[in-house]
Amino acid sequence: MKSLISLIKKEFRQLNILIIVSTLIITVWEWFLISRSENWPHGLSFGLGFIPLFFLPMIMLFLAYNSYRSEWGNNTIYLLKILPRKGYEINFAKFFLLLVII
Repeated sequence: MKSLISLIKKEFRQLNILIIVSTLIITVWEWFLISRSENWPHGLSFGLGFIPLFFLPMIMLFLAYNSYRSEWGNNTIYLLKILPRKGYEINFAKFFLLLVII
């Protein structure tokens, strides 16, 4: 369990900038919708507020791919492979962080 938490912390450090950028984009989108809701038909801004939810699976796949790509780019994938952890535990650490963040 302790090694799983350390893997999750490592993934969090890697994804810091992407977390900030995605949060900023969603915040700006929601602010835009709130500022325009008085001029639009009733319910339109509410419906458009769910657009980021449709992109969440695609964003999660991109972030997971980017995480593995950075592991290969930094040559740290070999360290992950020699850890006494099973593959599903490493994948769980990567995807758990994405689920918590998004």
